[in-house]
Amino acid sequence: MPTEKIPEPRFVLKYTKSARTETPILMFVHYTNSEGDKQRVQLSTGKKCRAEHWDKGQQMVKAISSTLPFRNEVNARIDEYRTAAIEVWKVVGRDATPPEYKKRFFRYLEEQASELARQAAKMDFPEFLDYFVLEVHKGNVNKHRCRRLLLMYRQDTGVAFSFNSFNEVWAQRFKHWLYTDRPDKKALSQNYVSRVLETLRGILIAAHEKGLHKNLSYTDDAFQEGKEESVKVALKPLEVEHFYHFDFGSDTRLDKARNIFLASCFTGLRWSDITRLRARHIHQGPEGPVVSIANHKTGKVTTSPADSRLAEVIERLGGQVPSMSNQKLNEFVKDAFRAAGIRRDILVSNKPERWQPLHEVVTFHDSRITWATDMYRQGYSMDEIRDFMGHSKIGTTQGYVLKNDVDAIERVNRAMAHRKRWEDDEGNLRKVK
Repeated sequence: MPTEKIPEPRFVLKYTKSARTETPILMFVHYTNSEGDKQRVQLSTGKKCRAEHWDKGQQMVKAISSTLPFRNEVNARIDEYRTAAIEVWKVVGRDATPPEYKKRFFRYLEEQASELARQAAKMDFPEFLDYFVLEVHKGNVNKHRCRRLLLMYRQDTGVAFSFNSFNEVWAQRFKHWLYTDRPDKKALSQNYVSRVLETLRGILIAAHEKGLHKNLSYTDDAFQEGKEESVKVALKPLEVEHFYHFDFGSDTRLDKARNIFLASCFTGLRWSDITRLRARHIHQGPEGPVVSIANHKTGKVTTSPADSRLAEVIERLGGQVPSMSNQKLNEFVKDAFRAAGIRRDILVSNKPERWQPLHEVVTFHDSRITWATDMYRQGYSMDEIRDFMGHSKIGTTQGYVLKNDVDAIERVNRAMAHRKRWEDDEGNLRKVK
């Protein structure tokens, strides 16, 4: 076995000119053979990453929220290749040519995969779940969430897991537990439950394809859950004004949630930037207040118009936006809108037509939608709004601007103005002579 110092593999991006363009991640192994010739092995990891998300020093994807869920998956592949590169070097040593090294490298990966597959062939569901999630897909966030909930369900209910235990009754009880009986009491949305069941079906399908079971109950409708349409709300200017002035009395919980919501409503900043907002980030521009702050997601400084009421909102919050869990904030925002008496029904589904009160559907995210829609109402172009919000794609910005809400009102206003030109003092249309 060679005793030479094992070369450390390096992971780099293929292209780095554009910070927001995904580029392949390459692995390099540099070494010198016994004759003194320098050798280089170059391999593609099969994964991609943006330059803005890449940690050059750590040679992996940065640990920031915008890189999830792919961050863990990419970093798991990097760890897998790093281990393989070192293990192969221990076998072939410095005198292997780059083609020989590559051939042995991929053979090693195949042997590892085959060994895992042989182990999986002897498994029942609990063992296969660990193998499939922790080994094969150890970087997949949805699969990890599904596994965590399944283990919680087994611990909480005492239900034994096996491939043969899955049936329609099991699925109905599991869904009921997800919605109402979980010990941590966190409310799960219908879309969240739908993703959990979809992931569970994927795991059972993978096990079936490996010949581990013949139970096809996962194809039943009970193992599915419909998804709710994403509801977007842009508050009307008068609603924002009412919310701004409403007195919550001694209820500091609702008052704080209201002011956090308004801080984003007046700036368009996402949660990760709002929590860092201070009075020093607010400046007076020629046309009014502007906010300049380093975008947490991209690292670039963005400057955008702000509402004149922003300074007072920040002062109400004691000079900075306090930290709060997203779940609690959304819960308090709903309570604040209900207490403030802002009543409007929101269309949440077209087929069939279904409406819900504003206070039941509004979330913190709607504050950004309100700001973006208001910018469009004031005449800013979509490209300008995109730059203000720090988006790389115009399509992302278009999802925040509810153009139909603005355009429909303008069409009605124009029609009413046109009609008024042809009405007499009593509201009757004048006769054309």
